Amino acid sequence: MSSDHPPKDPSKDSSGVPPNSKKLHIWGRPLENAPPPTAAEDKAALSGDNFQQNFPEATGASLSEAVKTIKPEDFLEVHKSACGRQGLMTGIVLGALTGGLRFVWKGAPRTAANWAVGGFFTGSVLGFERCHYLRRLERISMKRIVEVHQADVAEKKRLKDEADKKKLAEQEAAKKAWYKFW
Repeated sequence: MSSDHPPKDPSKDSSGVPPNSKKLHIWGRPLENAPPPTAAEDKAALSGDNFQQNFPEATGASLSEAVKTIKPEDFLEVHKSACGRQGLMTGIVLGALTGGLRFVWKGAPRTAANWAVGGFFTGSVLGFERCHYLRRLERISMKRIVEVHQADVAEKKRLKDEADKKKLAEQEAAKKAWYKFW
């Protein structure tokens, strides 16, 4: 056995994360060394009281800041990103279709290959952006559904409280003696 590798901790899985711990995923990649949530945070997240905090408002970033976040290994894992696979598949289909049709119509393999590459890039960008657009629509829809659900829950709670108060008032009225004249 080589002494280069430290002994494996049985309380952690192959990724080095303890079992039953939560990972915070941002842009399809887990955040390393994310502190586990406390019991109070778990309870608050599950209760739905501050549910809107789970959807932070998007802030704009400059192009230079975005380019600084790109790492070389990101290009090897582009298919694992959100919408990356769909964008690549759309690009492959559109590139093959464009190149094939161009070759059939013109018969020149070099220009058909150029058109295929252009079709691939165009299709990849269009598929990727369409997927992100649909994800944004779904996120907006989910936020609306949660807001409506929270309003319904609050309304039901208010109605239940009113019914309880009415029932309590009826019970108090029933306890009064009907035979007292003064």
